[in-house]
Amino acid sequence: MLKSYASLWDDVAKQFLSHSSLHVLAPAMNIIGYFMEATSLSNTNSTKILEIEDELSSILRDAVAGRDEIEIASFNEDEVLSLSALCTRLAILSGTRSMIDWMEEDEGGKQSSAWDILNALTERGRLGYKEEATVSFHTSGLSELTSFLCPKMVEQALHVLTLHIIWKAKCLIHCTEQTAADIRLKDSLLGQRQALIEKLVEYAVGTQSNTADSVRRAVRIYHFSNHFLSPILLLGL
Repeated sequence: MLKSYASLWDDVAKQFLSHSSLHVLAPAMNIIGYFMEATSLSNTNSTKILEIEDELSSILRDAVAGRDEIEIASFNEDEVLSLSALCTRLAILSGTRSMIDWMEEDEGGKQSSAWDILNALTERGRLGYKEEATVSFHTSGLSELTSFLCPKMVEQALHVLTLHIIWKAKCLIHCTEQTAADIRLKDSLLGQRQALIEKLVEYAVGTQSNTADSVRRAVRIYHFSNHFLSPILLLGL
């Protein structure tokens, strides 16, 4: 039974890691959520979800390898598509699971953390790269040619950063007594939160950057109109 369960995990993980369409990623994440609820199979679940996280970490670092200044580095169309899909997977995973440790792991300063890399990718939103703002592709169906919009790299990276802040804030809200680790977490959170808020405000209404219209529109709709930032802005930390 355990072998069959692990095999099923592998099949779902393969779909999650190889597709970019939300029509595949969302159901795959739902199934993973059901897996994680099976507490009697927690050992297998822990192993498999860590395998997914490790693979996502490898994909992220391979995608930006050799680029010292990610904010202004050159990416070709395939690399933009790959990073867009990766950021979408991370946004979906972060929406259901805390990725704090994964986001901030830097091997003791030996490498950039996922937060640093994704933050650098969001900085590209200031430059207005059109090819990174709207990316579409086609796939042949049984009866028609359907066009899908590949979720945009900068928008999805901003989504991941926002979810990361919310998860960190949630950790502090449930703390009854602040330890030294909690104080470090709070200081880190405040710095990351302020930097993210400043970036989102600039992208939404600022005039000091060449933000692409689609990024500006997305920030206004998802982060402000829908009050997505309210858990961050209203926290009395």
